[in-house]
Amino acid sequence: MLVEDGEFIVETGSDAKESWTGPEDHGYAALRKELEANGTVVPQGGKRVFTQDYVFKSPSAAGAIIQGRNTNGTLDWKVEGTSQTYKSWEQSQLEQFTSDEL
Repeated sequence: MLVEDGEFIVETGSDAKESWTGPEDHGYAALRKELEANGTVVPQGGKRVFTQDYVFKSPSAAGAIIQGRNTNGTLDWKVEGTSQTYKSWEQSQLEQFTSDEL
């Protein structure tokens, strides 16, 4: 996932779980069905794959579609190659911005 200008972008070729295992009445379940129906997320070798970049409104929405269940995106997303959560990274960016402004 990329974060650009406050948008959460899952890139073309990204993997997702094969099926939705969360509650069927959850809003993200409906979004997942929509993305599968319109060809944004397609089956491929026992998983699903994004056929185009897709912009989500939150890290939790992106995480839920990829994991096939509800998820807390601020804690489940990690900075690549580290164990730093998105929430921690976001806080460090805010602190850096704030200290740069002083």
